[in-house]
Amino acid sequence: MASQAAGNRSTLIVQLTDTHIVANARLCLNQIDTSSFLRAAVETVRTLTVRPDAVLITGDLYNAQEFLDVRSYQNVLRWAEEIGARPAVQRGKRVNKTWGPEDQQLAERHDASDFDRPAAT
Repeated sequence: MASQAAGNRSTLIVQLTDTHIVANARLCLNQIDTSSFLRAAVETVRTLTVRPDAVLITGDLYNAQEFLDVRSYQNVLRWAEEIGARPAVQRGKRVNKTWGPEDQQLAERHDASDFDRPAAT
């Protein structure tokens, strides 16, 4: 998606989503080589005539941390952990959740006070 930025320069953001990565030559759903598809997508991005300002990998990633070696990106890990620790993110993990420990469930949310109500039994 390109959008007009300051001056005449455009910003190019590439998004690769729902990659469902399965590492180590394993097949997703025992039939799809997602690693090869991701490599092809990355190569396509690399060959663009205009270099993207950002590449986002979003959606369902499955075993992405192993495939992408995310442990080597310490700043990204720190940033993701900081975001994950925010109270709003912690509350959001409960919304529409009807499984697991009751104190981590909130089947429906209509108001901020819904987070204060005891879990339904």
